[in-house]
Amino acid sequence: MREEQLIYETCGVCDCKRKHGIHLYNLFICRDCEKEIIQTAPEDQQYHYFLKKLKNITQTKQFS
Repeated sequence: MREEQLIYETCGVCDCKRKHGIHLYNLFICRDCEKEIIQTAPEDQQYHYFLKKLKNITQTKQFS
């Protein structure tokens, strides 16, 4: 039986290492943050936090 190689990436919103999420242009967003972003209304205070984090979408991806 072959062992699946797990690839963890750093979420561009919460900065946690996760193995499941989406890539939006060059920004990885974990599933938890994706759900929060979708459910946050524009009048919520957290909405502005997400906007600030999503501005990083235009930065070049850093490999370490």
